Amino acid sequence: WRPWETPYASVYETASGETRIVELPDGSKVNLNANSKLTLAENWTNAETREVWIEGEAYFEVVKLAEGGRVPFVVNAGETRVVVKGTAFNVKHRESDEADVVLEEGIVSVLTDPQEMVVDEHHELTMKPGERVLVKSGQLERKESVRTDEFTSWKDGVLIFRDTPFTEVAERMKELYGKEVLVDERLMERKIGGVVRVQERSLFLKGLSEA
Repeated sequence: WRPWETPYASVYETASGETRIVELPDGSKVNLNANSKLTLAENWTNAETREVWIEGEAYFEVVKLAEGGRVPFVVNAGETRVVVKGTAFNVKHRESDEADVVLEEGIVSVLTDPQEMVVDEHHELTMKPGERVLVKSGQLERKESVRTDEFTSWKDGVLIFRDTPFTEVAERMKELYGKEVLVDERLMERKIGGVVRVQERSLFLKGLSEA
């Protein structure tokens, strides 16, 4: 079921270079990155599951409901589901069969079988703070420990790069500004570092050119 196909859904979107904070009915907050869309059903507060759908990238701060109100919070990113237990994390889903989850605090379970909430060792992985999980074509492709601020700093209006391949920086610009960046093949794997303010696009481009 794709809720954005029904008139009874709430949809929140952002344009190129724009971010937006959305407060959900339960008090949870979602910070939408540029070129992203968040969807939830109109009867969301009365459903058995607090379920949302993300296209693009978002940072979630999910409230833990009081005793007696343990309604699961589930983020759908394509064919990947992230089951939440009161936490803060980042989800990126821009390719149809890919999802990128970074956990900052709390606990989440990443499921790769969208048909079932029942999980098994082949389709479920429980994340700890400081971990990143990549999912592709329904498979848990990679799990690694990371410095989470490199993946979540966008919500504070800055981008942090630490020995980041040039190609990844170019891809980040495409995601944020909707602009294609052409990179000389000889520079593809060159790594750069620095901190850039998201709104200072011209300075960002100048810095990349000089690099």
